[in-house]
Parts: sequence; C-alpha cells; structure tokens
Amino acid sequence: MYAPSDGTRTIKTKMVVGVMPGYKYECYYDHTLHPKSSSLTWSLDYDKYSDFDDVQGHWHVKSLSATRSRVFYAADLKLKGSVPKPILNFLSKVALKESTSWVKRESEKEYAKSGANMESVMLSPSPN
Repeated sequence: MYAPSDGTRTIKTKMVVGVMPGYKYECYYDHTLHPKSSSLTWSLDYDKYSDFDDVQGHWHVKSLSATRSRVFYAADLKLKGSVPKPILNFLSKVALKESTSWVKRESEKEYAKSGANMESVMLSPSPN
C-alpha cells in the first residue's frame, strides 16, 4: 500500500470469478482509494496476466445527511475473444448484482452498530 501526501492509497488484489462449471476468470487489480473525494477507482494490474482484456471501475459515496448516503458504481469490462452468450449474460447481469448487493447489507449493519434508529431514517423524506 502506498500513501502519498494527498491521502490516496493503492491496494492490489487478485479476484477469481466463477461464472459456471468450467468457466472462471482470474484477474489482478489495482485499486486506488481517494478518501478526500470519497471514492475508489480500479483497473487491471497491467504488470500481471488477467483473463479479462481490460477493466475499469469506480465507486463513489455522496453524503446526503448525517444518516443518509448515496452510492454510485460504474464498471467497464472488455473480454478477450468470443464469449458464449450465457457467460456474457452472467457477467452483465448477475455479476453486477452480486458486486453491489453487499453494500446495503453492510451499510445497514454499520448503521445499526451506531445505535441510530433505522425506522426514523426509512420514514424521513429523501433530500433528492
């Protein structure tokens, strides 16, 4: 991990995505945490071989109030060669849901730890 004066940190990861029996993708990523802008960006670690041709992505958290935030997610994926349609469908639909579904669960868990009243937040009007 590297922490320059602007507070950013670089995190290297290896991920294996099991799509269906006989199909898995192994990739190496460079993540950069940008705490001052509440965001995380990532791309492939081009120093290592990955099964995807290219990947770029971004998470961003925007605070709406003391008890509410909005999370933005974007990702682009370029596959190598031709890919069977069921795998393409999985990567474009199921993988997206799986890569973001943990956010609600984990944020509510952290919120509950803070002792705040979830019901009052859920019933309050959204500030848009």
